[in-house]
Amino acid sequence: MTEEYKTTAIVMSVVDYKEKDKLVNLFSLELGMITATLKGVKSSKAKLKFAGQPFCFGEFVLAKNGAKFTITSVTIIDQFYDLTTNYDHFMLASQMMNMIPSVLKDQSIADELFLVTIKTIRDLTYENIDGRICVIKFMLEAFKIAGYSMNFEYCTDCGNSFTDDKYLDIDLGNFVCSRCVTMHGKLLPPKVFDTLKDINAHDTEQLLNIDTKHLTECLNVLITNFYYRFGKKLIDLITYLNA
Repeated sequence: MTEEYKTTAIVMSVVDYKEKDKLVNLFSLELGMITATLKGVKSSKAKLKFAGQPFCFGEFVLAKNGAKFTITSVTIIDQFYDLTTNYDHFMLASQMMNMIPSVLKDQSIADELFLVTIKTIRDLTYENIDGRICVIKFMLEAFKIAGYSMNFEYCTDCGNSFTDDKYLDIDLGNFVCSRCVTMHGKLLPPKVFDTLKDINAHDTEQLLNIDTKHLTECLNVLITNFYYRFGKKLIDLITYLNA
């Protein structure tokens, strides 16, 4: 028996399938992550050809037969076309999409992460802002949603307010003071900590004039924490940042 579903979703990635079809990986508000077939989309006259493009955002109608989904129609909300004209922002958005499967091991948080994802894609597309700020904000929000909120006010171990050096403790996945640091602690330069704290505390629109000197260092701190929290090495993002 075939069931019909309507879901608001964005295309995360696409792979070729059979002679004329594609498999589309969707991140949706209502269903979390799903894979659906887009039939006949390789034809030049295919009506749903646009739905086989990364970052296509819209209302997807899906037919489910057993465990398999097929896309039957799509009403576009935004294709984020301008994102493809900015190489740096396109690459950062693509790397952000690669993080989502690791965070979404618990599908119950899909709706929260979905809304953060769409806002980040919009910021990368339409805001005149360094793309690294958008991804840093996304990662901080993803940690928070997954229950790993980073604490910028006091030592995670002893609970005392920060007064001197701050360290990232990779076992705790959070910041500790000089009195509590262990062999697994990594000293953070004050400017890096302050930049992360500033981004964490403000909406993206309020960060247009932030000092960008330490953004790559900030991202590397979060990449380290991401690996120890979710078990995924963001090698492609590291390679991009160091290129």
